[in-house]
Amino acid sequence: MSRAIGIDLGSSSSCVSIWRNGQAEPVINDWGNTVTPSYVSFTDKGRLFGDAAKYRASIHPSNTIYNFKSLLGRKFSDSKVQSLISQLPYQVVDRGGIPSIRVDYRGERKEYIPQEIVAMLLLRLKELAELEQGTEVSQAVIAVPSFFTFVQREAVRDAAQIAGLHTLKIVNEATAAAVHHLISNGVLGQGQKNIIVLDFGAASLDTSVIVMDERALEVKATTSNPKLGGTHFDDVLVAHFASMFKSLHQKDIYGYPRALQRLRHACERAKTRLSFASQIPLEVDTLVEGDGLYSIMTQTRFEDLCGKLFEQVAPSVERALSGANLNPRQIHEVVITGGSSRIPAIKSLVKRIFDGKTPSIVDPDCSVANGAATLAAILTSPANVESRRFNEYARLDIAPHGLGVATSGGLMTTIVPRFAQIPIESFVDFTTVQDFQPSIVIRLYEGEHSQAKDNLFLGRLVLLLGHPQPRGFPRIRIAFTVDSAQIVVTANLIGTEESTTLTSTGGG
Repeated sequence: MSRAIGIDLGSSSSCVSIWRNGQAEPVINDWGNTVTPSYVSFTDKGRLFGDAAKYRASIHPSNTIYNFKSLLGRKFSDSKVQSLISQLPYQVVDRGGIPSIRVDYRGERKEYIPQEIVAMLLLRLKELAELEQGTEVSQAVIAVPSFFTFVQREAVRDAAQIAGLHTLKIVNEATAAAVHHLISNGVLGQGQKNIIVLDFGAASLDTSVIVMDERALEVKATTSNPKLGGTHFDDVLVAHFASMFKSLHQKDIYGYPRALQRLRHACERAKTRLSFASQIPLEVDTLVEGDGLYSIMTQTRFEDLCGKLFEQVAPSVERALSGANLNPRQIHEVVITGGSSRIPAIKSLVKRIFDGKTPSIVDPDCSVANGAATLAAILTSPANVESRRFNEYARLDIAPHGLGVATSGGLMTTIVPRFAQIPIESFVDFTTVQDFQPSIVIRLYEGEHSQAKDNLFLGRLVLLLGHPQPRGFPRIRIAFTVDSAQIVVTANLIGTEESTTLTSTGGG
């Protein structure tokens, strides 16, 4: 039994797994479920988590917090934050440029930054694992979407630290699912294989391409579509039934937070049931001022409504394959997981994309947490020969986004390319564009846009250039050193002792 756990920190629900008797097992929560809704509700008596909090969302929506993972590592002014705030029933305010969540708790007005809310959920998952094992838990491998930036991954580490957990590794969700599939099914070491894993999560479709042979297991590319997740299917259904309700009763349900939450939960249940039934009834009593809603939703109608979302699957797969320099015919095995992998149309679509190859479906709810728990056991069992072999064999860490600096004209010059295997050390030499500059300001960015301003700003360095020189003469070397725990950026004036350094712990 390992005292390190694996956590799938999901947008709509989370899962924690432990390593016991040579395999990863999901922990059952106090409602008898393996997944815990990512909800925290604040009351006069205390805090509620998971199913209890989600149930309370339709009663006290302004005091029940969900979708908070999307706020991690972002500025309040971020357009994505502003768009999200407009859809949330609870208050998010500006605290020194950081989004802060405002609630009433035990009779007092409180404000929490997203890391603190995430820490509350992580602490609850940690407690569930400790109850299951009967031992203290102090370490974890945490799975996040592959689109998470280094800043967001650092925020996850901060949240884990608040919860009393040392983060052994931040791993991409699809990669964790691949680890679970490969190890639990004994696929490792079975010769040359190109494997693609599609994780249909609540907030995104994450895709990892893995190349395996006798010498190495290597993640070649990982991509994410943050506009293609289970919640986006829910949004389509909510919009459909909100329009129907307005036509019937001339009332806009979007103006009633409690009613909107009740309708959203009903649509989420309907989507899940439609994976197993050709049609289902949707009935919500007393939505607004005594008026309710009753309708029938068929699987065919659901597929029609979500058709534009389904169309995004193929381009998402193509981007991942392109990053790995492969095409669909070169893929030996297709693996799908995540809640939406149950949708019949998704399974059929994936099969068509890969020329009729039937995808392997791994545990939609727990494969990511199980993969994270497997990695946690490997990382904390140095005496185990197989663990050492896996650590030498597997190359799972890649840069989720490019890293670089702004140069003349505001262009982005990439120093660490996207999908680069990490740890990595990479540098580029620059010079000045003006005569007799006393110093230069180096702006650091993460992203793939050609214009630096369109990427994520990470920070800046100021390098003194010593005695004035004409443009083009000083040689400045900017180097990035990146591993699973931090980014270190150094700028040196070649031929002198002048240098400056910026370190960011976190990343992954």
